[in-house]
Amino acid sequence: MKIHSYIRDHFGLREVEIEVSLVTGVPKIQFLGLPDTVIKESVYRIQSAFKNTGFKMPKHKQVVVNLKPSYLKKNSRGLDLAIASAILWESEQVEKPQLTKVTLYGELSLKGDVLVPDDMDDILEEPKTDRFYTGIQKDAPHFDVWSLKTLADLPFPTTVLGSIENIQFQRPALPQIKISQAQADLIKIIAVGEHPSLLGGPPGTGKTTLANIAALMLRDPYKQDFKLYQKISRHFGLPVTWRPIVAPHHTSTPLAMIGGGLVPRPGDITRAHGGTLIMDEFLEYDTKVSEALREPLESGNITISRTGRILNFPAKILLLATTNLCPCGHYVPERSFECQGRPRFCFSSLQKLSGPMLDRFSIMSLSHQWETQNQSVPLSQLFSEIQTIYEFIKNTRKQTRANQNIESEMVDVSLVQSLLPEFKDSFRRKNAFLKVLRTIADCELSEKIKPSHIERAYTLTLSNFNKLKNYG
Repeated sequence: MKIHSYIRDHFGLREVEIEVSLVTGVPKIQFLGLPDTVIKESVYRIQSAFKNTGFKMPKHKQVVVNLKPSYLKKNSRGLDLAIASAILWESEQVEKPQLTKVTLYGELSLKGDVLVPDDMDDILEEPKTDRFYTGIQKDAPHFDVWSLKTLADLPFPTTVLGSIENIQFQRPALPQIKISQAQADLIKIIAVGEHPSLLGGPPGTGKTTLANIAALMLRDPYKQDFKLYQKISRHFGLPVTWRPIVAPHHTSTPLAMIGGGLVPRPGDITRAHGGTLIMDEFLEYDTKVSEALREPLESGNITISRTGRILNFPAKILLLATTNLCPCGHYVPERSFECQGRPRFCFSSLQKLSGPMLDRFSIMSLSHQWETQNQSVPLSQLFSEIQTIYEFIKNTRKQTRANQNIESEMVDVSLVQSLLPEFKDSFRRKNAFLKVLRTIADCELSEKIKPSHIERAYTLTLSNFNKLKNYG
């Protein structure tokens, strides 16, 4: 019978195999396989637990515990139960289960109580094992377990059936404010399609507010995905109850944003995985930070290589960036006379937006184009309308993914093919146009794409970008 448990692996858990051998010698427990101090201290917890539950350490025997693979440094919060059980089975104090593989993950108190480690929820997938032992959990897990109240219960554990329905999340409350119809329409497009967007324009026009509202309007997470969001958030010490919304300060360093270090650690882009990364004052970020986002925005993960070790961290995010377009904040494309700065000085600020980085945004919206005088749409109404759009997409196309995550070839433009603009820019810009075009039609609950949808998509994905590129 093979005995397995888990060790820490960055912000996750990694399975290890435990071998126990009883050899003649001084009675003690000897560890092999690079255990840390916490694992070595389990000797005292196990000895005390044995004494308080009626078991004994093997007489005149040295207990050799080998943790495989042996070359990995090991840190764990729940090896106690696995090691103690292996000793009891090997010394025949408890009859071995007639199974091929068992997995145990639990802490032991000095009195012998079996405790559930606080990182138990980091086990996202159902373990491939014949039986999984742990302590008694407050909530039923998402896979079947055999629960032990104390170590004395090892011969007769209690079966607890798991259910993924026990995974609960809570959508954040919406602010009690109203916005204009133009702002509401833009939020629909961004949230429904989950299109990375750059919102630019003068200060006080609602760019940051719009980005924050759009982040609150996204689809609910899938329950299995939500487990991963929780696992990542626990690593950062900032638990989440829904899809993460991360808004780093514009003074963030590349290390803080992307991750790294001598011992590689994930950054804010991984903390935002599955949710929204809001970068306010985008032009104020160090260009090394913004440019480093290009690859993860494309691939959905970040690869960090240090001293010959390559690590991959998840980084699938919706990027929403807001910015003034010049230092004084009042530059508006095609109306530059309103800007208080010198044109050359303002243009040098816009040069921070490199072409490749700008190309990662599907949508560019200029805030002076929004009609903000008539604030008549409550967020509760907007939320209801967006939920209707989600249902429309699901019912008409059986599609559960956001349009940003589908292939552009899936967008049917056969009826308006002759009306599509020429694409002289990158292939990525054409993809952005087609995906946003599909979202605009969805927001009007239209199965077919219409000429009016093309005009709106052209403004958001091509025209506004060209206005910035052509300035100066």
